[in-house]
Amino acid sequence: MIDYILHLNPGIIIALVIVIFIGIVSQAALYAKAGEPWVAALVPIWNVMIFVDLVGRPKSHSLIILIPGTVMLVTGILYWPEFNSLFIQNPETLEFFMGPEGFAPVMKPLAIIGIASIPMIIFVMVIFTEICDSFGKHKTSDKILAIIFNGAYILFVIGLSPVEYEGPWYKKKRGIPFVLPVDPKKVKAQQMAAARALSKAAGHDEGHGKHGTNKPRVNRTAPRR
Repeated sequence: MIDYILHLNPGIIIALVIVIFIGIVSQAALYAKAGEPWVAALVPIWNVMIFVDLVGRPKSHSLIILIPGTVMLVTGILYWPEFNSLFIQNPETLEFFMGPEGFAPVMKPLAIIGIASIPMIIFVMVIFTEICDSFGKHKTSDKILAIIFNGAYILFVIGLSPVEYEGPWYKKKRGIPFVLPVDPKKVKAQQMAAARALSKAAGHDEGHGKHGTNKPRVNRTAPRR
């Protein structure tokens, strides 16, 4: 199976690499904008926990993704010999062709993986809509685009845009109290703006004092004789 994948059209492999790259960068940008550590996008389990926490859901909801994902991974490992023998390479032409039994040996693991993926896919779709709401994208069209293009939409429409994080939608919708993260860059910018305003005000007062000082009047009238 690995040999078959490696012998695919280079364009397909490059496209897969680009999709994976966009997925990682989009999550990193999303987490950073929401005040979460961007490096979480690179750590599998932590990544999922931050993903659900960003919209205000309890971290325990990450199990809806982790459990099916684990089932799919374990199934793939246990049935790897069947998957690996799915395509056979001709030693003379180096071309790949379907094995004599076709897909029959992998129908069971494919069924397990397919069933396990259903709740995970539905939950991820819900999370994408809640991410849109958390960043002020409340239109139905935005949510549909997020579900269809997911990583690309998050990167270009939310991650790299001026859109700001408005708070965890899951908690806001249920009236659960929450605290917005403090952006150190914004705090520093506000402090610098306040310092400039004070400096400007102090300079204005000093200038006003210089120009407003009453100078002593000089009597130029000649003395009487």
